[in-house]
Amino acid sequence: MLVPEEDAALFHRLYPMVLRYAAASSKEKSLIKSLTPPKVSSEAAVKARELLFSKPSLIKKFVLANPEKLGQDELALVREWEHFRIGKFIIERSLKKHTIFLEWTDDPTGYGVLGLNSPIEEMIGYERLPVVVNTVLVPWKGKIVHDGLFAMMPISFGSGIRRTFKESYMEAKSRGIVTSLASQT
Repeated sequence: MLVPEEDAALFHRLYPMVLRYAAASSKEKSLIKSLTPPKVSSEAAVKARELLFSKPSLIKKFVLANPEKLGQDELALVREWEHFRIGKFIIERSLKKHTIFLEWTDDPTGYGVLGLNSPIEEMIGYERLPVVVNTVLVPWKGKIVHDGLFAMMPISFGSGIRRTFKESYMEAKSRGIVTSLASQT
């Protein structure tokens, strides 16, 4: 349930570039410094992510400006991030192909999400499912990944709500689990 190692490495090279661009657009110099390798602050990354996805036009501006002199293939990958999903998700179950993220809504869409470097269930603890997380889902090479930054909400669920989540998953499954965000435009 991971993207190939070289794809994860490429994501981790490109994503901080776009986050630094978002931070630069806000003129927060300390934030930019905290996003410069080799030590990238998780706190700074979360702040920059909030800036980026609160103004999605920054993705298009990054692609047009191409401040990092990226190739066209890399720019095309970044451009797809305009089709992101951000918010609160219920991680309902882990399957062989992907991990199921359900939107935190009355009629949730189910997303099949892959991990970048670590399986998602390892990051959250498989036995803890379902869990609620705040994160960003982005398209990546025809699949969906989370951006590597998510905050788990410390909520435990009783059997009734777990049953409701299972029913929501079954409904989302009957409509089709979304495995590519680019096609959702």
